[in-house]
Amino acid sequence: MVKISTEVPKKARKNFRAGVSKRLHSKLSPDVDDLIYLDFLIFMDQLVKNTEQHVGRRRMIEPEDIEAVLE
Repeated sequence: MVKISTEVPKKARKNFRAGVSKRLHSKLSPDVDDLIYLDFLIFMDQLVKNTEQHVGRRRMIEPEDIEAVLE
């Protein structure tokens, strides 16, 4: 089941930035960081829209459904 974040957007964004910096093992400039975050939000929005079209409006999204949308 998909877990919906209940964090305040600023906290979620801070956690996202920390995760990206940790994965890349370096600090990013604020402009690059903002672009990566914006791209991530656009991707997630598109994924939700595609999933709703493919699956319907169920509350639970199965991993197989996400894989089918990404194909």
